[in-house]
Amino acid sequence: MIKLLFSASLRASPILELDSQAIVYQNTNVEIRNTLVVSFREKSWKTSYRILQRSLQKQHALVLQGWELEYQHRWGPIALRLGNRRLRWGQLDVLSDLDTLNGTDQSLGPSIHPSILKIPTPIVTLSTRALHTNLSLSWLPFSAQDRLGIYGSHWSLVTPNQAESIAANAQDWSGDWLTEAWLHSLFEEIEESIPSAPIPSLYFQEAPDYGDFTLQAKWDSVAISGGIYAAWMRNRRPRIQLHPTLADYLQSERIPTSLELNDVNEALVDPISIDYPRSWRLGADVSTTISIFGLRGEFLYQSNRTLPLQYLQAQDGGYISAGIALDTLWDSNLFLLEAKYAHYLNPSSQSWLEASETVQIASLLRIGLPYQSHLQLQAGVDTAQRDGFAQVGLDFPIRSNYSILLQGALLFGPPQAEQPLVYSGGVIGYWQDEDYLSLHLQWKPNQSFL
Repeated sequence: MIKLLFSASLRASPILELDSQAIVYQNTNVEIRNTLVVSFREKSWKTSYRILQRSLQKQHALVLQGWELEYQHRWGPIALRLGNRRLRWGQLDVLSDLDTLNGTDQSLGPSIHPSILKIPTPIVTLSTRALHTNLSLSWLPFSAQDRLGIYGSHWSLVTPNQAESIAANAQDWSGDWLTEAWLHSLFEEIEESIPSAPIPSLYFQEAPDYGDFTLQAKWDSVAISGGIYAAWMRNRRPRIQLHPTLADYLQSERIPTSLELNDVNEALVDPISIDYPRSWRLGADVSTTISIFGLRGEFLYQSNRTLPLQYLQAQDGGYISAGIALDTLWDSNLFLLEAKYAHYLNPSSQSWLEASETVQIASLLRIGLPYQSHLQLQAGVDTAQRDGFAQVGLDFPIRSNYSILLQGALLFGPPQAEQPLVYSGGVIGYWQDEDYLSLHLQWKPNQSFL
């Protein structure tokens, strides 16, 4: 099937999109991102390929950031959709916990464009309609994964500067000064043990694992619409745990003695473990309109969700969240306000970058300006972690198929700790030194390239 569709795509007329972005960080580092999107479309199928080229500090990378392929066919009341695609659940646009079937690309932090935030994954869906309800059963043969930077970049969990800070503070730790070099090698070993990108796997571990299964029921009416969702799936966000021996030295701020180096070297063979536990997910959403306002809400229960702990440890437990969104559109202007309550059923006072219980708020105001230009203001805050962001953007077309976006972001949170692995704020505050300005150039053709 894939070979047939690929051969057919060569006969279709491609549509090309070019995107170039220059990002200037607070420390004056400049990152260049160039993206090429090639799309093909026919009656029963469509596909696109997104290639990203990145340059930062004389380092260059060329990756296939996203590949989408979708085929549709119908037998009477039953419809089949299959391919490498994105499948959305839930109603919230910014704070949704329900929309997690696809992995999320968090490797570029908040600087990533929302349109490419979700990573396409193989999905097979059978759907039908009965009693004014749309029923869909989906199978994801390869469990999707978040793309997360763990070490070595501006938007990773441990940046190179933070690793250097830990090593510098270690000079005051107790222990054998002859073994101080182990701390420098620790982060090198961690970096080498982390896969550069999530690779689809059938997860043959203790028993065969044949992917994720989801069930969706949605209904629509004139006044109200909603849906009920259920899934048995692997968590998209990885459970990351530093080897207990290494975590103990970091927590006690102690350098191992020469007699303990054998234990340390054994731990460095596999310094960090990354896995994706399974969980049940049950959710619901609803949307309606009240006068000129749209009102939407969603709820999620997750039987097993990983709460990150200090010193790169983790614990699992149940999780619930509920969110609400209010939006209105007038002329060429848009206003959006979202709020979410989240609670881990197995809380911990040692949580790291995420609170056991919190309320998050996000807002967006998009104002239409002359000449089809727009001014966009966006902000978000985590009330428990006391961190958040403010972003302003101005986009304007040059011609019918050229546009420019100027954007700036300010990240804030509690002051950074000497030991980043015990930081008291959230992930946005953790990145507060990464404020940035960006210039975004985009070209979209009015018709097929050939």
